[in-house]
Amino acid sequence: MRRSIAHGMYAASRVLAAVPQHKPESFNWDISFDSPVFLPATVSLEVIDHRTDDGVWLSSKFLAWNARSARKFFSGTVWAA
Repeated sequence: MRRSIAHGMYAASRVLAAVPQHKPESFNWDISFDSPVFLPATVSLEVIDHRTDDGVWLSSKFLAWNARSARKFFSGTVWAA
């Protein structure tokens, strides 16, 4: 790489920190990387929660991208174990 990038585990940890009020103590997650996050960067993040009819959290899907170029950085899911 000709420029510095954000490490994938750092990006994943930032996403997991974005949904702390939703996930239980024990959870699973996956992430797929589409392109590197070159630094410095502004990453747009969308998190969509999936809940039961009575409001119990089941999972959250997330998507991160560059808002200027529409380039997708990564996406994934967090769900109860």
